Amino acid sequence: MTNVESIDPRQHGFRVDVSEDVASSEAELANKEIDKKIPEFEEEINHEVPHDRDSVEKEVYKESLSQDRGDRLGLVRKADIENNSWTRDPVDEDRREETKVAENETKEPEWPFGDGEIIYAFFSNDGRTVLTFFLRMPDDRVENHTIDSAPMHKAAWHHIKKEVPEDQLNRNTQREINKIHRLREREESEHKDVEGKQKQEGLFGAKVEAFELPVVTNSTNRELKSAIRKSKSTMEVIATVGALIALEHMNKDDKSE
Repeated sequence: MTNVESIDPRQHGFRVDVSEDVASSEAELANKEIDKKIPEFEEEINHEVPHDRDSVEKEVYKESLSQDRGDRLGLVRKADIENNSWTRDPVDEDRREETKVAENETKEPEWPFGDGEIIYAFFSNDGRTVLTFFLRMPDDRVENHTIDSAPMHKAAWHHIKKEVPEDQLNRNTQREINKIHRLREREESEHKDVEGKQKQEGLFGAKVEAFELPVVTNSTNRELKSAIRKSKSTMEVIATVGALIALEHMNKDDKSE
């Protein structure tokens, strides 16, 4: 029996391909030469079917990278130029809106007073969230307005604070506070004067009525009559008249006994 391992394939008409360890017959080589001349077999010739594991793996890898065949196994990922891991600050719609809002906030609002000119302004409350201001119009009329710090008054608030510096606003506000105090003091003084006048008029009327009473007119007690005339309040007049009435009753009781 012939030892299989000692057989030399080249002695039996086979060619040994040392690089790939693959044996081919002369007939197979002849067929390959013929196939090269047939266009239909060109693809098959260019992509010869491998016969060992390493060749198969190389062929699969080549196919996975082929643009013509596509990514059949899903191993190749297309580059995402919009959303990628190396982008530090991706631009999206929300960020664009934030940028627009920021630009609008930094942009100075338009002048809201038409042809009016701000001539005076001050804070109208302790919290300084309300402004009163005066406008001189082209026909020399003066208009006064009061606004708060709500968003709807943003433009007016901005330009008032710009035209009237903060220190001037504070001085104007203190001037208005002092004016209010002076007005209150004046009102209180006038009120006291009115009350005093009313009291004096009432006291004078009480004295007149007292001296019209028979018990006072007919009394011989000059001391009590003088006390009525010198009374400083209506209550003193009433009390003195009451004393005269009591004294008269006492005198009647003494006479009856």
